[in-house]
Amino acid sequence: MDVVDARRPCRKLTGMQRREYDVVLVPEAEGGFSVFVPDLPSVATQGETVEEALDMARDAIEGYLEIMREEGWPVPTVRRERVAVEAA
Repeated sequence: MDVVDARRPCRKLTGMQRREYDVVLVPEAEGGFSVFVPDLPSVATQGETVEEALDMARDAIEGYLEIMREEGWPVPTVRRERVAVEAA
């Protein structure tokens, strides 16, 4: 999994701490990438290149967290586990 590029500075939000989120990039048949954020199921975006997809993910995550803060909603927490399966 890729982590959103830490070289680009984060938007500064009052009272917020730095968080990192895993993002899943899925190559699309017509080109570009769809991006999903497993820890924030409401967040999805896309980009033509990996770099653009990661930038779009950062913007989508920051915007989502900003709205959650403004509305007083808690940031979701998740528990991660892995499941192994046999696949061809």
